[in-house]
Amino acid sequence: YELSATAHLPAEAAEPGTALVPGRLLAEITRSLPPQPAEFRSAGDEVTLTCGSAEFALVSLPTAEYPALPPAPPLAGTVDGGELAAAVAQVLPATSRDDTLPMLTAVCLDIHGGVITLAATDRYRLAVRDLGWQPSSPQVRAIALVPARTLADAARVMVPGVPVSVGFSPGEQDGEPKPVEGMISFSSGGRRLTGRLIAGEFIKYESRFPAGYGCRAEMPAASLIEAVRRVSLVADRASPVRLTFEPGTVALEAQTEGRARAVERVTASFHGDEPVIAFNPHYLLDG
Repeated sequence: YELSATAHLPAEAAEPGTALVPGRLLAEITRSLPPQPAEFRSAGDEVTLTCGSAEFALVSLPTAEYPALPPAPPLAGTVDGGELAAAVAQVLPATSRDDTLPMLTAVCLDIHGGVITLAATDRYRLAVRDLGWQPSSPQVRAIALVPARTLADAARVMVPGVPVSVGFSPGEQDGEPKPVEGMISFSSGGRRLTGRLIAGEFIKYESRFPAGYGCRAEMPAASLIEAVRRVSLVADRASPVRLTFEPGTVALEAQTEGRARAVERVTASFHGDEPVIAFNPHYLLDG
C-alpha cells in the first residue's frame, strides 16, 4: 500500500468482467499500438488484445490473488492541476535522496486555510512555494509529508484547467499542527493515485528565511539560466559559480584550476551593496 493507482476510461463493454494480466507487459504493448480502437477478449486463462492488424495473447492471472486497493481518504480540497504540477516541479529538485532521513525525502504540504505551502529540502538547499486552493473546510490546518516519488507520479497526469481533488484525513490538530498519518490521494480526470504519508517532523522552514534582505537583484530568468549553463561547463560538479554584482549587470564566473575559465555578463537591476556570491550551479539548473 505504499503506492496504488486506479484509472477509469470510457469503453464499450459487451459484457462486464474482470481480467488480471501482467502490468509491465501490458504497458509495453499499449505504448507500441497504433491509434486505433483496442479490443479485449477473454477465454479461459487467456486475454486477447487486438488493435488494427496487431494481436497479442496475455496470460490471465487469478483475480482472487489481487489485493483490495485502499479506499480513497476523505476530500480535503481541490486545486488546479496545472498550478499544482508547476509548484511540484519547482520544489521537487530540493528533496533529499537519503533514505536514512525519510522526512527529507518528502515534500511538506503545509495547509493553512486557502493556501498550500509546498516545502522541500536536502539540508543544503530549501525550496518553498505558496499555492492557492479550495479547501473543503475554510479553517483547515494540517501538515502532510508526501513522498517525493508519490507527488512526482501524481503530477505527471495533472492537466491545466482540470481540478485535482486532494484527499487525506487531517485528524485532530490542537495547537501547533503535527504531520498527519495514513494515506493521501490525488484524483483528476478519472485517475486516482493513493500513497502512504511519511511520519515524522519536518524542519521549521519558515525560520530559515530572514525577514528582510540588504540587497535585491532582478535578472531575466531565461538569460540567467543559459549563462549559468554555459559557464558551468568548465566547472566540476562541486565547483561554484561566482556572481559579482555591478551597476546594471551581474558577472558570472566559473573555473577549473589549471584547466579552463569562463565569464559571462547578464543584465541585472540591482539595489543595495555590491556583493560577491558563490553558489553551486546545479542547484539553479535543477530548479
